This record gives sequence, C-alpha cells and structure tokens, in this order.
Amino acid sequence: MANRSLAGGARARARLAIVVVVGAQAFLSAGCRRNEPAPSAPVPPSPPASSAHPEPFVHPPIPSEPPAAPQARPECSYAALVPVAARIREAQKLGTRALEPSKSKSKKKTQRKDGLPRCGTVALAELEHQVKGELADRVRICVGQDGPLDAEWNLLEASLASLGSCIDCTRMSEGREVDCQRTAARVTQAESDAAKKQPLP
Repeated sequence: MANRSLAGGARARARLAIVVVVGAQAFLSAGCRRNEPAPSAPVPPSPPASSAHPEPFVHPPIPSEPPAAPQARPECSYAALVPVAARIREAQKLGTRALEPSKSKSKKKTQRKDGLPRCGTVALAELEHQVKGELADRVRICVGQDGPLDAEWNLLEASLASLGSCIDCTRMSEGREVDCQRTAARVTQAESDAAKKQPLP
C-alpha cells in the first residue's frame, strides 16, 4: 500500500517537472520574440547627385540696326574717280592719234609740229612718265580698299596697263591699236558702272 503511494507521488512530481520545463521554454520563446526588432520598410535610394554644372543663363539676342552701307574714302569716291578716268581717256586718245600715219610728205617735220607722242619724241616720254608714274600712283591708292567702288578702280588700273602697251614703241602698230581700244573700253565701263552705284538725286 505504501509503495503505491510512493509511486503515485513520483509520477505526480514527474508530471509537474515536465509542466515546469514546458512553461519555462514557452516563456523564454515569447521573451526572445519580444526582443527581436520589427522589420522596417525599405528606404528608397536617393537619386544620385548630378555632377553637371547648371546651365548658364543666356540672354536672348537683341535685334540690332542693319549695318550701314560702306562709304568710299574721299579720295576713292565717285567724284574722285571721274576726273582720274578722264585723264586716262585723254592719254589714250593721244596714244591712238600718235599711231595715225602722217599725211605730210615731210614726215619728220610733221612729227615735230603736231606735238603728238610719236615714237622718239619728247611728248611720248612725257606721256609714258604720266601713265606709269603719276596716274598709276593715283589709281593704286584706291585699289584693294574694300570700298563700294573697288571694281571700278580695278578697271582703271587695268586700263593703265593696256595704255602702257598702247604707247609702247617696241611693239607693232597693229597690236598697239588693239590695246588702245581696250583701254578706252575699260575706262568707259568703269565710268558707267560707278555711275550706276550712285544714289538717285
């Protein structure tokens, strides 16, 4: 009888120990779960900072007044071109007349009296000096100046070149006549083209 009581008490103590152990495990599990941090929401990545510099402010263009038309220098103006062209034309006429054969039987006497720049005369030497010296220097002043009458001054320079051939006594008279005519045509074109560029009155 006593043995059965001891056995029953032992079983009761064993069951109590099991209950205590299970309860302790449950308590420890709950405590561990309470100490674990709650998962946080993912933070979206911040956009990368731009390494480019900000665009500078550009002011819109301001309309400007139209550029003024180029003006010729006083010594290269139309008023200055006209008398220079007239002097070249006069020299060309003398050169052309000097090519005309003399109508007099005494050729040398006529050459001394008519004053034309025939070959071997002082008049020819003076004309050559004027064409290749004074007139050439005057025209070159206005060549290549980026002015409104550049083309016309270039024509006058070309006319002086052909005029030099016109009065060149080392050449045949036929070739000289062609250059005399070419000189007159260039002078006329320079005068006409320059006049067209002038404003209407």
